[in-house]
Amino acid sequence: MLHVSRLRSGSLSRYFAAVELVFLACALIGRLDVPMVQAAPEFTYYGHVPNEIWDIEIAVRAGHDVGSWRVANSSIRSSAMLTVVGNEDGTQVRVYALPERTLLKEFTTSRLEKTVVNVSNGGFFKVVTSKPATVMLLGGQNMELGQGLTTTFYTSKSGGYVGKEFIFVAVQGKELPQNFPGMPYRIYALEDSDVTVTDASGKQVASFKVLANRVRDVSLMPQVVHRVASTGYVMVQSFYLGWGWYPSGTCYYPSAKGGFVNTAFYGSAIDPGIYVETWGAFPPPEFIATSLEGSKLTIYDIENKKEHGEVGVAAASNYTEHIKVGHMAVESDKPFMLMLWNSGMTYAGVAKGQDAYIYIPTDGIYTGEAYLFAYKETTVTVDDMQTRLAPDSYLELTGGYHRLSATESVAVQVANWPRPSDIRYTRLGAVPDFIRLSNFAVCVPSSESLSMTYPDLNLKSVLVAELPWMYMAAGVVVVIVIAVLGVRMRRKPS
Repeated sequence: MLHVSRLRSGSLSRYFAAVELVFLACALIGRLDVPMVQAAPEFTYYGHVPNEIWDIEIAVRAGHDVGSWRVANSSIRSSAMLTVVGNEDGTQVRVYALPERTLLKEFTTSRLEKTVVNVSNGGFFKVVTSKPATVMLLGGQNMELGQGLTTTFYTSKSGGYVGKEFIFVAVQGKELPQNFPGMPYRIYALEDSDVTVTDASGKQVASFKVLANRVRDVSLMPQVVHRVASTGYVMVQSFYLGWGWYPSGTCYYPSAKGGFVNTAFYGSAIDPGIYVETWGAFPPPEFIATSLEGSKLTIYDIENKKEHGEVGVAAASNYTEHIKVGHMAVESDKPFMLMLWNSGMTYAGVAKGQDAYIYIPTDGIYTGEAYLFAYKETTVTVDDMQTRLAPDSYLELTGGYHRLSATESVAVQVANWPRPSDIRYTRLGAVPDFIRLSNFAVCVPSSESLSMTYPDLNLKSVLVAELPWMYMAAGVVVVIVIAVLGVRMRRKPS
């Protein structure tokens, strides 16, 4: 116990002065309304629903080899499905309409639980979760029927595109169309992994071992929540290219090292066995690599463990190629971006303080909508134009190549489809002026995940010779047998 009577007068004065400062600080904190406890982290997801969603169908005159296109009335949709799947129990979720910040729905979700919120055409939305969740935007008649096809990467339990556990709702049919190799979902191993796939009921769908720089594909029941659990780091992708006026392959590829601007990428490429019909001015789907600093790329065929090619990308330039391998890894000496150029819906992003050279595919033979979203007060620089964005605001991006940077992480969403044309491709004529994006399904990244990295991930060289586990096990058995025989031979006869 402190006895005041034993303190010297100077010490006593300093003591009461310190007490007075403490009370003054407390009063000041109260007046400034400064929280004493740091707020729990939140995760934010943004997006926009296309203004028009429908399919088109052919109208053919009986007995004549002529026809025309028309809108399929049964396919017209006035909203899209914003789907939230819980990665953990007790995840609190709020869904807002922007820019008014009107609360559309508030709920608590559990692990493996799916909740759907309808968002009207042309609407902007914001999802806020108390823990990382899997957020997907789905639209169109085929997606509702579980017959949709799309290309997208899925986010993991921790929020990034690389992880050891993924929980998501399957959106594609169980099989891909005829003449399209593989199955709808591909699991890319960045490390040697034991992988198990189960559905929401706990039923096992698949189980296998996969070595680093290898891939396994699986078939999943559409509209059912699934869990991919791995002992090593993996990435999960659904893949389909489509053809003609109905491709579904636009996709910014996330990096295995984090974010969308980095030096290592994995994923499906354009297998020579894929049937892709193109009409007139529509070229085959292609990959576009863009680099701000200038990069030297090495493309690998990971199925056959060989180098596919090397190429240099000049600063503030791009490289475009129809990469004819089933599954690829692309490495670079400097950060770059990689996208699959087709039509569909996709997301990308730029981390805080990061510079990027990005391609927005709503120009040329395509048209569409592209938006950049800010979750904090941010200064965004597009080419030479600076724009100050408030939290929860968005900026429309024009098609073409742009230099992009921001003082905080920003997400970018693109939806693109064939532009009307006067060029006649077939007996059915030119691209109709009423063609739209009829079906889409994309996994939405959180703004917070755009700066995620994986410091404990050790990527192996694609060309390093691998020693299959069964051979390793056989080798261990041989060593044990030799050791046992050696011991027996050294024993003296009794």
